[in-house]
Amino acid sequence: MKFHVITLILSVVSMVTKIYCAPVNDAKPQLTAWELGEFICNATDTNNDGIFTKLEWGATLAIIDINHNDEVTASEYVRYFMKASSVLKITWIHALFQLGDFSNDGVLTMADIDQIVSLDIDGDGFVSDEECIEACAMILKKYDPELE
Repeated sequence: MKFHVITLILSVVSMVTKIYCAPVNDAKPQLTAWELGEFICNATDTNNDGIFTKLEWGATLAIIDINHNDEVTASEYVRYFMKASSVLKITWIHALFQLGDFSNDGVLTMADIDQIVSLDIDGDGFVSDEECIEACAMILKKYDPELE
């Protein structure tokens, strides 16, 4: 009886506080590269229309830019996404940072945002959710070959 009560209490605490109760080996649930891409892209598509605009990317960068100098460093990027989700590994976050750093200067700026159109695979002038997810999944698999 005590075991059931303790299990129930821990379950409720976990649900209410959103604390993840890891298995004994501390393994995090394994997501696929596609699912990780969905998570990242959904966080950026603020109006949920399936289209990623420069305005949305810029707004996301403004939130991440802690010191408000119009540049997002890798450490700001990592800090933001580590707080946003406990399932993201630092390696994956760095990979996604590299995806957005078109100028390869180690910071994300509006100049990088202007290059976001390069993710428009079908050439329709928009970056769709599928194109965003595909780009994220591709870079994640490159940095972490164990991802499916």
